[in-house]
Amino acid sequence: MVEKSRLLSGAAVILLCQICGYGLSFIRNMILARLIGPEDFGTGAILALVLSAFEFSSDLGFGRYLVVSQNGEEPGLQKTIHSLMLVRSLVASLVLYLSAGPIAGLFALEGSIWAFRWLAFAVFVTSLVHTDYWRVQRDFRFIPQAIIGISEQVVSIVVGVTVAFFTRDFTAVLASLVALPLTRAITSNLVAERSFGFGWNRKEARNFLNFGIPICVAGVFVFGGMSGDRLLISTAYPSKFVGMLTVCYTLLQTPATAIEILYVRIQTPLLAKMPPGSQLFIKLYEKCTGLLSCAAGCLVILGALFSEYLIVGLYGTEYNGCADFIGWVSTVCAIRLVRVGLSQIAISKGDTLTALIANVARCAGLAGLSIFVLKGFSLDVFLAGSAMCEGLVFLITALRLFQVHGVPLRSTVRGSVPVVLGTLTTLPISLNSGIAFIYVYLAALVSLSLIIYWTYRIVSVELNTQT
Repeated sequence: MVEKSRLLSGAAVILLCQICGYGLSFIRNMILARLIGPEDFGTGAILALVLSAFEFSSDLGFGRYLVVSQNGEEPGLQKTIHSLMLVRSLVASLVLYLSAGPIAGLFALEGSIWAFRWLAFAVFVTSLVHTDYWRVQRDFRFIPQAIIGISEQVVSIVVGVTVAFFTRDFTAVLASLVALPLTRAITSNLVAERSFGFGWNRKEARNFLNFGIPICVAGVFVFGGMSGDRLLISTAYPSKFVGMLTVCYTLLQTPATAIEILYVRIQTPLLAKMPPGSQLFIKLYEKCTGLLSCAAGCLVILGALFSEYLIVGLYGTEYNGCADFIGWVSTVCAIRLVRVGLSQIAISKGDTLTALIANVARCAGLAGLSIFVLKGFSLDVFLAGSAMCEGLVFLITALRLFQVHGVPLRSTVRGSVPVVLGTLTTLPISLNSGIAFIYVYLAALVSLSLIIYWTYRIVSVELNTQT
């Protein structure tokens, strides 16, 4: 009972920390975007994407290994992990520093090479992060992680906004990006119970690399699947469009991420206990997918109809141009939410290969989207192609669930009706079709009513079954 209560309280702390972290990150981006304008915010978004790409492509899961390793409490292992972190950071930061010129040229930012070299410093600072906040999670103690996560976001806001008031350009975003790992390094050492140190154990290092290299490879595809589109867009379109697109994604991806976090916390323990292919598993699968699809359907409709006004209100009139592609961004985020939800269902059954296949397929789609860039198509056409890629990967994931876990395709189709309904309703907005907006609003009202009713039916049937 004690272990269960500690586990539940720890899960609550992590959930609250994640929500606070995303909320603070949203606030930081909103303030900076309003202060520095679309073009400089777009440049800052490019810097953030490059930093994220290096972090994902060199993430070996240092902290997670301490949690799962049988020797996780051994000081020798922890010091070996710190040494490996130093090597990783030195190599990654050196590569980023030396390639700053070509990378800046790729994004037509030749005058900002110095900014990319500052990112190399941010990568190196991660080698000074103490892993003790991961080690204590073996005993379900998550408060240190919460302190670190919230502290780094608060400091990043203060630093970024302060610099923005003086410079009014993308250096404010750069300052906030550097402040994040620097604050993490300082606070992780302050909350640590052990002193920071380096060491080496050849056997432990070899065991860790066997654990970490697959994570690193998967991280490349995760980044490509989630952010590859924006990286490709950043190489072909002006920074102003990148800034407006980043604002759109931030506004819509924040609630989508919150929904995903809650969904994972609820469906994972429910489906993990069910035998794959059983009638009860299929029934719960349909309910989980249906509820997630209802949330995605509401997201795409509300996002397409009202995000334009929210963006102008939150970020300023300089972001008026977001209206040209907000419909497609809403569609991409909604389909991706349901697609990731299907992958999480596979993960709940111990199947991580399905998520990897989905991300590899999504990265393969970038090759097709690059043709749009080479042909000089407009941004809304590119985003329409991105939505099609998300739909194809959704189908691939559904087929994988059918083949491996015995989930009937009709169950996936039935559960996906709300998001399909929402996407079709907002299609005139995405296509900028000329249909009078009043008819689009009426169609959206009808679709929302149907989705809400669908949600009510799923929940009410479940409650009646339990009673």
